[in-house]
Amino acid sequence: MRRIQPLRFTFTFLLFLLIFTCLAQEPVLKNFAVKDGLPSSEVYNVMQDSKGYLWFCTDGGVSRYDGYSFRNFSSLNGLKDNTVFGSTEDRKGRIWFRTLSGKLFYFLHDSIYAIAANERLTDQIHNGLITSFYVDKGDTVWCGSSGGRGYFKIAPPYRGIDFSFIPLERVYNLMELDDTGYIWNIVGPSKLYESVPIFFSSTQTQFYKRVSKSGAYVRKPAPFALNSSTRFLKSRTGDYFISGRNELVSDRTNDHILMDKNWIISLYEDKKGNLWAGQSNMGVTIFQDGNIQVRKKLKILNNYSVSSMLEDHEGGFWFCTLEKGVFYMPASDLLFYDKSDGLPDDKILSLVPFGDKGVFAGMKNGDICSLTTDTIIVYKSPPDFKADNIITSLTSGPMKDQIIVGGSHAFSFNVNTPGKREYFYDQILLKKFAGLDESKGISSFKSFAFDSKGNLWGGNYLSLSEMDPVKKTIIKSFKSNSRVLSIACGRGDTMLLGCVNGLWAYKDGLFHYFGNRDPAFTVRIEDIAMDKDSCWWFATKGEGLILKKGNQIVHITEQNGLSSNICRSVYPDQSGVIWVSTNKGISRIRKKEGGGYSIDVYTTNEGLLTNEINQIVRTGDIIWAATNQGLIRLDANKLFTNQTPPPVYLTSLQVNSMPRSLTDTIRLKYSENFLNIGFIGISYMRSSQLRYKYKLEGLDTTWNYTQQNILQYTTLPPGSYCFLVSAINSSGTASLKPARIWFRISKPFWKEWWFILSLSTLILTLAITWINHRINKLRKIAVEASDINRKIAELKLVALRSQMNPHFIFNCINSIQLFILKNDSEAAHKHLTRFSKLMRLVLENSKHEYITLDKELQALELYIELERMRFSYKFSFTISIAENVQPENLLISPLVMQPYVENAIWHGMMHLEDKEGDLLIRLEKEDRVLKCIIDDNGIGRKKASTIRQNSSHKSTALSINKERVDIINNLHESKLTVEFFDKTDADGNSLGTRVEISLPYLEERGEG
Repeated sequence: MRRIQPLRFTFTFLLFLLIFTCLAQEPVLKNFAVKDGLPSSEVYNVMQDSKGYLWFCTDGGVSRYDGYSFRNFSSLNGLKDNTVFGSTEDRKGRIWFRTLSGKLFYFLHDSIYAIAANERLTDQIHNGLITSFYVDKGDTVWCGSSGGRGYFKIAPPYRGIDFSFIPLERVYNLMELDDTGYIWNIVGPSKLYESVPIFFSSTQTQFYKRVSKSGAYVRKPAPFALNSSTRFLKSRTGDYFISGRNELVSDRTNDHILMDKNWIISLYEDKKGNLWAGQSNMGVTIFQDGNIQVRKKLKILNNYSVSSMLEDHEGGFWFCTLEKGVFYMPASDLLFYDKSDGLPDDKILSLVPFGDKGVFAGMKNGDICSLTTDTIIVYKSPPDFKADNIITSLTSGPMKDQIIVGGSHAFSFNVNTPGKREYFYDQILLKKFAGLDESKGISSFKSFAFDSKGNLWGGNYLSLSEMDPVKKTIIKSFKSNSRVLSIACGRGDTMLLGCVNGLWAYKDGLFHYFGNRDPAFTVRIEDIAMDKDSCWWFATKGEGLILKKGNQIVHITEQNGLSSNICRSVYPDQSGVIWVSTNKGISRIRKKEGGGYSIDVYTTNEGLLTNEINQIVRTGDIIWAATNQGLIRLDANKLFTNQTPPPVYLTSLQVNSMPRSLTDTIRLKYSENFLNIGFIGISYMRSSQLRYKYKLEGLDTTWNYTQQNILQYTTLPPGSYCFLVSAINSSGTASLKPARIWFRISKPFWKEWWFILSLSTLILTLAITWINHRINKLRKIAVEASDINRKIAELKLVALRSQMNPHFIFNCINSIQLFILKNDSEAAHKHLTRFSKLMRLVLENSKHEYITLDKELQALELYIELERMRFSYKFSFTISIAENVQPENLLISPLVMQPYVENAIWHGMMHLEDKEGDLLIRLEKEDRVLKCIIDDNGIGRKKASTIRQNSSHKSTALSINKERVDIINNLHESKLTVEFFDKTDADGNSLGTRVEISLPYLEERGEG
């Protein structure tokens, strides 16, 4: 029996070689129509105002878009005419509109106003149209029309009397003067009108260009007829583009092209200087760098009439159509390819890079395409392999330029001859189908990987096989425990297998299941890749990503920011960035400097053709994404970059659920402390990822973050507050200036300073009034008590004086009686006379609280004389008054000195045996004190005390007088003092006693 040799068929198919320029690439567009909030699908114009809002002029009114929703204005809002053709913004921020009726309106402070000159304007244009207008720096409105014979000028405040008409041939377009003063005017060959605006006439065929304000001009012939479809555009380089019907001319270069038969209805120049031309039912044509002779152009929005175009502040493009609303292209660098661009199939399952700018793409129908930024080449699969010829993977081999293809028919090819396929054969199947259909002997492998020796390993639903990549034969096969979906070569040529039931490893004939020691590896693994730091990444179907760093396992899911837990592939690029394909878009994972990872998401909201991404690869700065609807090409440097600061504005304020106007400073009552504050950030690129940071100064000390555009504050305490909010776009760029509003919540009136001050003043006044009342009452009580005490004291004094008087009287009567017993009638008469006189003075003086000093001395002298007479003149006395003492004006309490004089006589000098007594009474003034000195040469107080102890008579004069002194001091708050001094010689013998009495110096007419 003849041994059948292994057959190695080489199918060379270069059946179709299709080459397309970059014009076949289509940007990804997002459509906004009536279902999204636009008032009409027929849109004429788009503009972006200075705040960032987009304004769309439609057949159903005007619509303002903020990135979230459309706000529509119509005749119900003051517009009067719902068909609006154009808009412009003046220096004051007013948005002006021109309408079908020929009337002008402007938007200001959330309201639309009609100008008073509208009646004059509509009468003048004779049912024509305002074809163009602008507002100059002086707020004057300039208008060109299709129905008039000139142009119009309307000065502020836009009344009928402010309207001016400048007669001219028919005028269609007006534009502001450029910086050099150029003025364009299309009129007859012999006329030139002095006019600030630019305008066109349909009856003339000449251009006139004014080069200076002196009147000099250059005449150029018009290459085509001018009419109402004529468009005029001044470029940033100073060139002028003029269109008419389907023709386009450059004034500077005199280039003239004839486009498709459809008319040009809009012209626009983007920030890069590219010229965009919108045509009726033909979409948009782009002329790079404004060179209309360059035929390398991109056509988009075929079959749509593009009436207006705009590049917004973030670099996104907006296209107005007359059939299907508005289209948005997030970036001109995001392009896609599908069957309409030459791809053989829309469903692309696998990619592999080649070179710096190209990829090979594996199709579901079995074809392979090579794509660069300039070309698409299709390599068709053999006709016999059409059935079940899906390509599931593309793998770069260790051999130079070799690509291994996984699928229902596995093969390899060289990048230099991609049409030449070399298939992998199964020897058993070859023998089985020998002489019949040898294509059935081709092996089927879903994925491949090379080991360190250069051997090729392939996996399918039955086994893991080792193959010779050169001979394309299977060396040996091992039955796998689960369907193999992906393969990678690990350390020591251990083969890691991503299977339906989790992660397996194979080495030296043994399979090892990672799921036995870690449940994270029990889920379906779609792809395996190792990054530049030797960390392993596993894409799972349902559990997100699994990262293995040595023995550390990290799980990354939707909760961490991943676009979806259903991952289809993972691709680490050379810079360390991890790209993840999911069923909900693209995720980019980057390591943070401080540890951890940051995740960015890119979806249809940001311009993707679809969210279902099958695989991602990178070549240079280009990201290629395979999808079921075609191939997407993105610029990696611009994919997640938006350096335009998003403006942010406050949109609403509600206080206690009631709307309030947004003013700079708001004063609220203490009960108005339930606030809802609305705000919005303007960003159209990846608007779903717009975040806000906010702070309520007066309450918050740090910034807070949210994705909501309305905040609620409840039960705010009284105080001054400032609410600040900034928008942050998807690239982390924040608003240049936060939106803010100041408000103050007043304290309740009982906490206000004026109320507290008033209440305190009232309480203080009441307290003072009560205290004064109380003090007065106490004073009255005190006065009454004082009067009572005074009367009591006076009664005591009277009583004391009454006690002293009988004692003195008794002594005097005894003396008189003694004289009578001795038959000394003369002495008795003399004594009685003095006694009666003394008694009269004492009785008179006892009636008064105070008497003059001279009366006191007169009584005292009578008393001493009576005592001298009684004691047979055994002592002498002297009364001495200082010169500064005036007895007749000085007041003194009666009988103050008498007890001490009596004591000096009776207890001091009466007991002298060997000498005669000497009594000295001296009155002196020291400051405001009257000092009374009573000096005797008696036996002294010590010897007198001994004599009194042996005597049955107890003298009470001094104790009574001491009590008088205390009463006087308490009664008059005075400092009346009495001091005793014992006089002795050098041997200590007594020389007598001196008493010093200190009395207040009181003058009869008040204090001196």
